[in-house]
Amino acid sequence: MKKNDIIERLKIPDFVQATKNQLVKEFSLVDLELTLQENTIEKNEILFDLSQEIEVLLRDNPERLAQLFYRMDLPESKTNDIIAHAENIAFSLAEIMLVRCAQKVYLRTVFS
Repeated sequence: MKKNDIIERLKIPDFVQATKNQLVKEFSLVDLELTLQENTIEKNEILFDLSQEIEVLLRDNPERLAQLFYRMDLPESKTNDIIAHAENIAFSLAEIMLVRCAQKVYLRTVFS
């Protein structure tokens, strides 16, 4: 499944909710709490909220953020490249996290 196909699915309310639930689950597995607005189904609003959380982690707890990357199975080369070169680090990391969680939701629906 291509990234653009995943992004398109993020226009479907049930898929968005399942992806948000997956994000919350991923954070909880490394003892972090992620709070996303309850009724948010817009991708950009989710990215904004997620990037705010990531900014705090970058500043206050980068080790836990690295654990989250590992837990989410984000490629280390990609996260390192974003941290080294991205204009808006937190937003870029939020994008790859959102896409990764959406991929997990998609794969779970296709193969279950």
